[in-house]
Amino acid sequence: MSQPADQMKQANLDTNVILFSMWTEAIKNFAEVGKGNTIFLDGSSDGMQKTMRQIMSMMQMDDSGKG
Repeated sequence: MSQPADQMKQANLDTNVILFSMWTEAIKNFAEVGKGNTIFLDGSSDGMQKTMRQIMSMMQMDDSGKG
């Protein structure tokens, strides 16, 4: 993912598009495979970044348990 981000920076494009895409994909995944019926999300840009950091750390925890 760092390579596309670097390419976007070189093209003077906003790399937050990647975070937004990951955030919306995560919401879609919650809706498709989640067991609950309510999702609470902070729609602000700060909230989106916080949510993405939390998701990334959970993914790293999952990956470390597979070794």
